[in-house]
Amino acid sequence: NDVQGGNRNTVEHEVLAGNSAGSTQESDAPTTEGQSQNKKRGITKGYEVMKRVQDGTKIGGIFLPENGQSFVGPNVNLLKTEIGVITRLMAPLRKYYWSELTEAEKQPLFAKLETEFDINSNDVAIKKILSSRMQKRFLNYKHHCNKHYNKDPLTARS
Repeated sequence: NDVQGGNRNTVEHEVLAGNSAGSTQESDAPTTEGQSQNKKRGITKGYEVMKRVQDGTKIGGIFLPENGQSFVGPNVNLLKTEIGVITRLMAPLRKYYWSELTEAEKQPLFAKLETEFDINSNDVAIKKILSSRMQKRFLNYKHHCNKHYNKDPLTARS
């Protein structure tokens, strides 16, 4: 009688813990074979926009409401991310502040955005908002570079 009671408790304990012979816990678990566990920076490198623009169409769905504060629409996050990517890659780093850039230096950045998105950077309100976003990204990137390279220039370059 003691042996049967002991076996029954052990079986109940194994079932509650999910270790019984009939458990399909391993087969129910999703497999991760072939998937990379490394973090990717595809979002901030502009890969999503490149994929969408390769077929020759512009990304739409970005609107400026009447109050003119910021853009709205389903693709506004793509626009904001791409503003950061373009500013980081194309803005001249020899200038310390965004206000030091001439219109001729800013024009390629606006032109790049116009080729990718269905926006008109010649509109004064749109250009003002784009310039404001680019200014924030430019100063943020310059600060990040300054912080990185000024802590110890020899270690940062390695």
